[in-house]
Amino acid sequence: LVTDEARIGSIAALCGEEDYVARGFDPWLSTAAAHIVLVVEPETYRERYSLSDKDLATLAVPWWWVDGGAALMLVLLAAVDEGLAAGLHGGHRTDGVAELLGIPSEHEILGVVTVGHPAPDRRSTSLDRGPRTDTVHREHWGRT
Repeated sequence: LVTDEARIGSIAALCGEEDYVARGFDPWLSTAAAHIVLVVEPETYRERYSLSDKDLATLAVPWWWVDGGAALMLVLLAAVDEGLAAGLHGGHRTDGVAELLGIPSEHEILGVVTVGHPAPDRRSTSLDRGPRTDTVHREHWGRT
């Protein structure tokens, strides 16, 4: 959990918020009241699944990402339940964040969750593509 304004600003810079703003979006990483940096420990899963009561082949699915995603959803829902806003900056662009926060190398950043009071809504241009009608199938693939 990061609440120090200077550290939040550093995380925003490392995550490329300036590029995001240059594309016409509002700053949101640097303006958040808090950052929750979610991390996963793949080696912990490998060790656990190498024990006799587990099947190492099960790790064909990287469960640390699945469990991390479930934890992420709980954090987002908890923020909304408290009347706050929350967003996710994925771990794809977090170079330097682990070093800044002293996160050990055996941990991987899933993402940075921003938590704070909501900004005014702004219509996303992704809505222009219209609704997808092929994402839910009933009884059999291809039936909606």
